[in-house]
Amino acid sequence: MNNIERISIIISSMSKPEKRGFKLYCNTQKGEKMYITLFDIVDNLATEEKEKIQNRFEKENAGKNIEVAAGYLYKLLLNFLVQKRVEKSVQAKIFRQIEISKVLFERKLPDEAAEDLFVAQKMAEKYEDDIMQMLASRVEMAQIEQLGFVGLSEKELIAKQMKLQAIMKYSRTINQHIFLLDILNHRLLYKHYYTMEEEKEMLTDLVLSELHVISNSSYAGFQAEKIHLLFQSAYYIEVGNYISAVRNYKRLLELFKENFHLIQNPPIYYLNAVVGVLESLFTAGIYEEMKHFVEVLHRMGQEEYPVDFLLRISWLEYYYRMMPLLQTGEWEEMENIEKVFADRLLSHISYLPLDVQLEYCLLKALILFSKGHLKEAHKSLKPVFSSGKIFQRLPLFRLVRVVNLLIIVEMGGSDFVDVEIAALKRSSAGRNLSKTERLVLKFVQDYPLPSYPKMRERMANSYKNKINIIRKDKLERRILKYFDFLTFMESKFTGISFQSLLRKKASSSCLVEGE
Repeated sequence: MNNIERISIIISSMSKPEKRGFKLYCNTQKGEKMYITLFDIVDNLATEEKEKIQNRFEKENAGKNIEVAAGYLYKLLLNFLVQKRVEKSVQAKIFRQIEISKVLFERKLPDEAAEDLFVAQKMAEKYEDDIMQMLASRVEMAQIEQLGFVGLSEKELIAKQMKLQAIMKYSRTINQHIFLLDILNHRLLYKHYYTMEEEKEMLTDLVLSELHVISNSSYAGFQAEKIHLLFQSAYYIEVGNYISAVRNYKRLLELFKENFHLIQNPPIYYLNAVVGVLESLFTAGIYEEMKHFVEVLHRMGQEEYPVDFLLRISWLEYYYRMMPLLQTGEWEEMENIEKVFADRLLSHISYLPLDVQLEYCLLKALILFSKGHLKEAHKSLKPVFSSGKIFQRLPLFRLVRVVNLLIIVEMGGSDFVDVEIAALKRSSAGRNLSKTERLVLKFVQDYPLPSYPKMRERMANSYKNKINIIRKDKLERRILKYFDFLTFMESKFTGISFQSLLRKKASSSCLVEGE
């Protein structure tokens, strides 16, 4: 990637206040400022017009080398953004305080150095930054040693050393928690590589390891409890215990409120907790309670966070507003939501991570398919299949293939269905296909459905038991949360519209919850 491409990505990710701040920052620089011209060109051109950057630059700066300007602009942008991060970063402030102490000590001002180091230690303790606590304690021990332990008894020296040992032990505990959480997230992300039995066994081993870390730790600080709750919640979602997952996530949100000063900027872990609650409620089909947490997302989206973080929040707000409507048959409301998010999200989907882009394509196809717009639904998935292998390694890709097959047979095409089903099963080595996916593939192979009522009724009865079994399986909700394949099959067998059945099911769920 060359410097022009790098600065294009950086500038497109900057907020308006950051761009204004950068212009002011550039005013403090001396010399010729053709890099500012380049900044304006990149900022004003649309994404698809980036190839015009060089022509515009050469036209406005005859004889000047764009690579030189791009290289210098790249360095300036990094310096500015790092400086802005330092202004907000607690860790940077603590580190600065430690550096001040070291400078004062080198200049023969040990008492003043000790005072600044004490301030750094208290800040590190307040924000539970184990790395900065260790650094401050080590600098303190080095300074004490250079002073020849003046005024320090052996008992006091041992106490300081024991304090450093305790910090290191706490840091090791935190690292063990993070290690297990990372392994859990990796296994959940790539669970399609394993059989159900292998997956269950590995998750059980991780849970036992995490419980061992908890039981052997005497520390119960914010960081340890935060990671513990994140771990337990992710596990509960995976095994289908959504009520326990919601309980843990709500406790995590309370923990953040109790320790508001420890929330990062941007608040990544806080966002994860909010999304965890929403995902648990959504997968469990408790849509009414989601509204409060969607509003939390909306309020977060009004804050001054980095552009990429705000774009992620916009996506999550859009997703958790749209999906319950898709599941309950309230499709008319979805059009209004799409209008609201058209400019601030839908026109910037390409800036989001690949897994989100794939999820958006799937959601768009499912909305069109539900409404009966089959050609448009099929067309919306074409970018996924025409992008080579870019999406194929993502876990959601298999579900996209299943949905695509369903769209094709609904359109009346069946020429290569058997070949595609065989390829799909082969790609997953016949492993880990969910009960829902297997039933949908069988349903696709049975197309065209018999037109004679008695034959159709006989086929419906053969599916009925399997559908009932899947509905009772909590693990199948991981697939059904995207699209209610089971209700769709029922609509095809009964002749009742898919939307009517979804609304009837949603109404029945509300009555059960009310009771």
